Amino acid sequence: MNDGLWTCPACGHRFVTKNMWHSCSNYTLEHHFERSDPKVRAIFDRFIEVREAYAMGMRHHLNREWGVTPS
Repeated sequence: MNDGLWTCPACGHRFVTKNMWHSCSNYTLEHHFERSDPKVRAIFDRFIEVREAYAMGMRHHLNREWGVTPS
């Protein structure tokens, strides 16, 4: 894929400029939340659910507004 982004040869992350500083690391969500109170992860998960529901609602609204039939 050549979309103008630079890809770090060590970690594969893509950036808008060559040699942009980064830590060359990949972590899972579980890693980020492993030391957090379980309530923090629950709040994050709920946020993602709400965001996805909003995105689906907006997609449905725009499809109706523009007369697009989902395939």
